[in-house]
Amino acid sequence: MGSPGKVMTMKRIALLGILVCLSVVNAAGQVKSSYAKTFYSLGTLCETTADPDAVCPDASWNIDASYNGAAGASAHDEYGLLQAGNSAVLTCQNGCAAGSATSQGFGQAQFADLITFPRLTGSQQYYLMVTVTVSGAVSGGFLTGPGSVSSVSLGANAQLLDTTNSHPNSSACVIQSILNQGFSRHTCTTMMQIFQGDLVQINGLLGLTSAAGAPNSTSSITQVVMADFISSKNYGASYALVVVGPNARKVSKAEGVIVAASGTIYPTH
Repeated sequence: MGSPGKVMTMKRIALLGILVCLSVVNAAGQVKSSYAKTFYSLGTLCETTADPDAVCPDASWNIDASYNGAAGASAHDEYGLLQAGNSAVLTCQNGCAAGSATSQGFGQAQFADLITFPRLTGSQQYYLMVTVTVSGAVSGGFLTGPGSVSSVSLGANAQLLDTTNSHPNSSACVIQSILNQGFSRHTCTTMMQIFQGDLVQINGLLGLTSAAGAPNSTSSITQVVMADFISSKNYGASYALVVVGPNARKVSKAEGVIVAASGTIYPTH
């Protein structure tokens, strides 16, 4: 059967979403924002940017009598907590060729905050450690494995930038994964040496894509892809900060030396 125009395979499109979410936050100082987008083979259904919540409500689409589906997406931003959730549905009414139609939801949230350390002394070496923990769930009914054109892709990162001229430095960690159905949990950690009087910027990003794609099928088939990293305070990307010594052990009462410009008290676990 014919395809509605030339369509990239779903995994390639999903990886584009990851690349967007892994771009570096370059904004100086404090900033946070959320972005949501839904689209299908022939165009965009919804696109919006807002703070703290960006929402593209579920929207239906169809291509002649051959394909129909729906997509929705949302994202939420707080300093230290980023969340996203989306869904994508696609039905081939009379069979289809792999990649001949697509339906996608994409959500992204980001923040940048400034950190100072007024209680540091010059008597020892100090390091600022950030740990990102990303948790959520994937559900629905879609084909997986080699050659699958339906997927959920996740990208998250943390970046530390020392903006002090006398101590320019940076450090980052990245999470990037194609997710299986079920509960998902990922972590990454990075740290950077800090000094008394430093001003450090922490950047965080979370991006999530649900992509439903037409598989090879000679009969009617439906792909339902749902990713939930937003419905609970325990879901999403959470950022924990702690000051440690050269042995990576937490400095006594380290949480007291971290002062965020946003007023956020970051967890120290």
